[in-house]
Amino acid sequence: MALHEKELTLFYHFSSYYCQRSLLTMEEKGLAFKKRLMLPQVHENLEPWYLDINIKGEIPALTHGDHSVSDSNQILDYLDKAFPESQRLQPDERTPEGKKVQQWRNQIDDVKIELLTVGSIRYRNELTKNALAPGVILKIAEGSGKNPGAMYGPFMQKYPKYKEVYEKKIAKWRSLRERYNDYDQVVGEIKRLDVIFDEIEKQLQETKSQSGSGEEHWLLGHTFTAADVYLAVLLNRVKYVGLLHHFHGSKPLLTAYYERLHQRETFLKSCVNLPSMFTSTVIPVMISKLKEMAPIIISIGVVATALVYGFFYVQRGS
Repeated sequence: MALHEKELTLFYHFSSYYCQRSLLTMEEKGLAFKKRLMLPQVHENLEPWYLDINIKGEIPALTHGDHSVSDSNQILDYLDKAFPESQRLQPDERTPEGKKVQQWRNQIDDVKIELLTVGSIRYRNELTKNALAPGVILKIAEGSGKNPGAMYGPFMQKYPKYKEVYEKKIAKWRSLRERYNDYDQVVGEIKRLDVIFDEIEKQLQETKSQSGSGEEHWLLGHTFTAADVYLAVLLNRVKYVGLLHHFHGSKPLLTAYYERLHQRETFLKSCVNLPSMFTSTVIPVMISKLKEMAPIIISIGVVATALVYGFFYVQRGS
């Protein structure tokens, strides 16, 4: 069977920042693929079957036949190479255009999105406006970060082969909790974001001056590239955590760019139209999974928290 004929399956959760990046990548390339909704709130990503696909236990992950790819950066690059007949999002890096796209990918990818997300929620009264993210995310993060051993300990005992994976996750949670509780670190990351927005505004001005009058353009020209995939998902997250005021209105070209995104069907499908997905897919699956877990569910509150967490999941994988 030819490579392009093998089945593509994306393991994802639609509210995850990195999963949205992969979803948008696949929609922009117009690929036919299956979606496998992952439920980290019931620890699917910690099970051996998934760790054999992605040893870090993070989402997203992509399988193409017997081949698996982890990390949204690698997924985009893999799909460009595996499906050269579809729109190439990352131009050849040996060209000036390709180098510039990669530079912007690197710069946007350097944003510490977990710190920005949970830190903004932690200090929402001081730092944010009109946030969509509910405060319960902080409570969940606090609980996981305060005693991550309680979450991962049973998995270490049950699956000792993957003990190192679980230990790394414990260390990650403790580190994140320390950072998002540090007000200065959170503010520092937001200031870094402001610098990036300034540079994006300058790039959009340069692109506009090189484009024809009145013609639609994206970050680097008329073509929607990998740089736009990364920027689109970042702006969507900024809106979600209540930091939209850091560019909307004050940076006219970036504001117009953001508004154009909302006219783009692939963006709406991958990043924005979530409530209907939640109702039609997550709730039924969550109820089924929670029934399986009935012996260890001790209260209605656990169920409610799990459902909320499923909708507002913000990490790569818990």
